[in-house]
Amino acid sequence: MIKIFKKDIKNSFKQFKFKLIVPDLIFVIITIFLMNLFAKYNGILSVSESELQSIVLANFGQVLGSLILFALVAFFIGARLKAFKLNMVLNATKNKKLNLITSYKDSKKFYWKVIVLKVLAFLVFLLAFTLSLIVYSLLVSNYLRLATILPIIIFAGTALTIFYREAMLFIENKSSTKTLVNSFKFFKKSKLKVLFAALMIAALNIIVFYSIAKIPVSENLILGNLISAATSLILFSVAAWTQLFIFNTYKTIKKN
Repeated sequence: MIKIFKKDIKNSFKQFKFKLIVPDLIFVIITIFLMNLFAKYNGILSVSESELQSIVLANFGQVLGSLILFALVAFFIGARLKAFKLNMVLNATKNKKLNLITSYKDSKKFYWKVIVLKVLAFLVFLLAFTLSLIVYSLLVSNYLRLATILPIIIFAGTALTIFYREAMLFIENKSSTKTLVNSFKFFKKSKLKVLFAALMIAALNIIVFYSIAKIPVSENLILGNLISAATSLILFSVAAWTQLFIFNTYKTIKKN
């Protein structure tokens, strides 16, 4: 099976450019800014745990309202940057020159499609979560092991059925609803290939996370910050390569 994706692995490394991690870096910076703004607005910046609890209880409505606003702003900004990143990934798989400004402008046409696809995917996972709860509640009293395993299978199966949704959206450029429906059909026709591609990505991420976890924590502030920056760079790079691999393997599976 690995022979099918051998060319895609090589191509994904060749197509990788550090420009692909720019949207992730921007999102992190914006998120940190929004979190600080949220904390400052609610008076919970640099407070102890006991003080935090008191402030939240005393101003619950304000904290909840600003938290919802923060989540919404982060969601819409994240969707815009996701469209920016995936549009660059699409261009990279076509071996086009990556220009940040041009890629950002061109990705505008995918913005609302990304938002709708995110909402639809959330609803699919919500349905899977509800089904998992029902299965668990029905089996937990008599079959604890089965009650634990089945929800995991349900979630894993759900993730696999829409695994290529983003690649399909950008490559095929169809509506979000049509893309989600087609992702189910795509999985139905190519179950083993989709599963194998997902397992390869999972294995890579496990190896990377395990390796990073082994890096000793430094008490030196400067060295600690350098290690933190390096590990973040590695994680963003792996995420970008993963997207390239997903786009490339989608094309390969579809062609075969």
